[in-house]
Parts: sequence; structure tokens; C-alpha cells
Amino acid sequence: MDDNYKTFGIVRELDSLGRIVIPKETRDLLGIRLEDPIEFFVDENTIIVRRYKSNCCLFCMDSHDLVHFRNQLICKSCIKEALTRNLEQGPPVQAPPVQDDKRRSKSDKLKQVEDILREKPNLRQQELAEMLGISQGYVSQLLRKLNNT
Repeated sequence: MDDNYKTFGIVRELDSLGRIVIPKETRDLLGIRLEDPIEFFVDENTIIVRRYKSNCCLFCMDSHDLVHFRNQLICKSCIKEALTRNLEQGPPVQAPPVQDDKRRSKSDKLKQVEDILREKPNLRQQELAEMLGISQGYVSQLLRKLNNT
């Protein structure tokens, strides 16, 4: 497999209609929201799935005079408008970073799982997932990692 691809060790089965559920963690990592268009590429034995990017401006949907900026297409008129507004408003005021409990590191989540299971050893994975605000599949991965250490 190419070094550019990340592996997660998540295995999913096709349902009776030939569908695959993309894990929430993977969707979050790729910035895929529900009902976002997705494109598929097939190359020999590999299927590549990614969020669909149209060939038009991110803001106004125009397809002329496009410029690539941070992996997005933006037309020159929107760039000009953004620059003009930025100059009129002055430099942006930066808000302090917000701590999001759901975005903790894997080691923090492992410790949380360990602490909760010490108090409630018979807790089901789904209940644990709801307590931590993560998916049951991710809980399963964390438990596997805990059992291997």
C-alpha cells in the first residue's frame, strides 16, 4: 500500500444493499459531513473514497478565473472581495483557543476508559461510548488497545 495512505484497522462489512458505513472518526478526520457528496475512484484492487470537490468557486459557484488556495478553488472576484473587506475591517481579532472535550488525544481517551471501567467494570461499550461522546467502534478500538498493553 502507498505510504500516503493512513490505515485505521477498521473493518466494515457491506450491508444487503452493498453499502458501507464510513466511521465517524474517519468522516471527522476528512471533514465529511452528512449528505456531503463523495466520489469514488477504482484502481485495480483499490477503492479510493474522498469528499467531492466541484470545479467551481467555493463561495459563489462561478467556474471562471479559478485559483487554487489551500486545496480549494476560489474565483478571482471572491479573492478581490475578501481582500477589500479585510482591508476595510482591519486585522482580525483572535479569540482564545477553545478546549473541546471531544477532541482529546488518544492517550487521554484511553485513561478515561480505564478510569470508568475501574468504577463500572460491567459497562457495555455503547454506554461507555455515550458517556465519552465517541462512537462504539472507537470504544472497541480503545478497549483492544488497553487489553494489548
